[in-house]
Amino acid sequence: MIKNILLVFLLITSLATSAQRTNSSPYSFFGIGEEFNPVTAEQNAMGGIGVAFSHYKYLNFANPAAYADLRYTTYSFGVLNNKLTIDNGSESQSTNSTSLSYFALAFPLGSKAGMSFGIQPISSVGYSLVNETLDGSGGIIERSIFSGEGGVSRIYTSLGIKIFKKLSIGFEADYSFGNIENSITNQIAGISLSTKYKESTIVRGGSVTLGTQYKKVLKKDLVLSTGATLKVGNDLKVTGDEYLYSLTFTNVGNEFGRDTISQSSISGNYKLPLKATLGVGLGEMDKWYVGVEYENQEAIETTGFLNTTNAPYQI
Repeated sequence: MIKNILLVFLLITSLATSAQRTNSSPYSFFGIGEEFNPVTAEQNAMGGIGVAFSHYKYLNFANPAAYADLRYTTYSFGVLNNKLTIDNGSESQSTNSTSLSYFALAFPLGSKAGMSFGIQPISSVGYSLVNETLDGSGGIIERSIFSGEGGVSRIYTSLGIKIFKKLSIGFEADYSFGNIENSITNQIAGISLSTKYKESTIVRGGSVTLGTQYKKVLKKDLVLSTGATLKVGNDLKVTGDEYLYSLTFTNVGNEFGRDTISQSSISGNYKLPLKATLGVGLGEMDKWYVGVEYENQEAIETTGFLNTTNAPYQI
């Protein structure tokens, strides 16, 4: 049984590594793209909380300390369906995408510890944005097209240990990887050749998350739980190539490259800041649970390469 599970895990991992995550959102224009909250289906049903929650048979991506309470071997996968509608008051556009959300395996290690490993897409890039300059009569003088595709996924392993009856600690290490392509195409009226700037990048890097949970049984089988995690800030290494070249378009809109104006290597970083999460919950085992969380993280910074421009654009 375990061999079959591992075989399926390796198959899904290879598919996730080679396939692009489907997405079409202007919000993926920035940084590593539109980021996804790493939660299970059960956590999603609770509004995405989970840093203070643990269960003897459920996975928990929010806090590795939760695996100290795991008592059954558990494997799970999730599928994400994302429907996005954009409306500017006069026009609207809808997109729909479905893709793998996670695939994970968890199992107990004795009576006081548990472990999990799996794969999750963490961000997706998929956008096509247009900025146009008009003359006095409304004709297009210049058009810039911003487009991008790709995304970043992660492989992780988590370990939770109960050091006292009420207190557990956890450790998680992950490795992120992906490919992202961003481009800017510029067209000027009356000029047959257009120009295009393109970045093709490979993203690699690891991070570490520390977690803790404390539980106390109150009267009438109520359980008060608290939890905290700290994801240590790290850099995602970015390597690749950037190109500037001229091109023309066929009658059906296909791109036909002409002359390469410049080409150079890219070497930079996505600087991921420290992320802290605190949570508290109250519930009765296998009956109900309520909780609240606070999360703090600064914005991702880019160093050493353009990534995308901050120029204005319109959809």
